[in-house]
Amino acid sequence: MMALFKTFRVSERSWSDASKACIGQCNSLDIKKHEPTLIKITYEPPRQGWLRLSLQLAEKTIEIDASDVPNNPVQDLIDALAGAAHGHSTSVWWNLEPAGYFIYFQHVRNEVQLSIKYDDASKESRAHDIAMIQGSPAKILLPFWRFLRDFQSRSFTEPHWPDVNYDHIQQIKLQLDRQ
Repeated sequence: MMALFKTFRVSERSWSDASKACIGQCNSLDIKKHEPTLIKITYEPPRQGWLRLSLQLAEKTIEIDASDVPNNPVQDLIDALAGAAHGHSTSVWWNLEPAGYFIYFQHVRNEVQLSIKYDDASKESRAHDIAMIQGSPAKILLPFWRFLRDFQSRSFTEPHWPDVNYDHIQQIKLQLDRQ
């Protein structure tokens, strides 16, 4: 899936503004067309270790221009989804060099709460809330799983993006289907 956006390190725009900024084919990864979607994820192909994501959570859009140094956030997302699908609280750090986003998946009763925090210096202890959304595990976790499956299908390689171990991706989906 290729979506080209004007990218700002920290910006919040309505989804309609983001879609107007698309050049060429703009795709979103959502749950089902007939159900209300809580989360939409679009991205550009990574280039030289940088990955641009756009997360739309209800009416808020968060654009992330993440580095693959010192961690691989795509690999970390797989690990976080595996834990979250099994009921654990997990998180992913998206390093922007020097800023950073922290995405948290926490179970609240039978639902999953997604919260996103940001800090200019990538210090988790100083990060402030950017967005929070809560819903069923499928509504919160499946959009991220679909992003990962699409990312996997593109087979990105060095120098654009480091290897990612997708061995557990089907197990994540099976666990989500059981919920």
